Amino acid sequence: PQTPTSRAASPRTCSNTQIEMNPTSNSPEFSESLFAFVPEYHVDAMLEICNTLRLYMHPTVPVQQVSEWEELVVSCAAFLCSEFADPRIVLASTRESLVQTLASFATQPATMRAIERVPLKQ
Repeated sequence: PQTPTSRAASPRTCSNTQIEMNPTSNSPEFSESLFAFVPEYHVDAMLEICNTLRLYMHPTVPVQQVSEWEELVVSCAAFLCSEFADPRIVLASTRESLVQTLASFATQPATMRAIERVPLKQ
């Protein structure tokens, strides 16, 4: 059985609460992030997928002939663009890997087109 104190609400100090302005009502709205930081394995796994799509395809089949390759690369580019500015990424090594992967996407014409196709609002 739980005691009454164990059901008490946790204090809001130091929470990752963000204030956003609602354009329709001109009043601030509070939205709380799920994590105070992004788990390292989440970013690293996606970076491996991005690099695999870009580099490790079969040498006799051009990547453009693989079905849905462009949609996958645009999805990876969207992830890179959205996570690039995420302040919840706290590990320097993870942020450095993210920057390197985004830079490698920007150096190849096919993946640069994928970055250009990322929607502005996600």
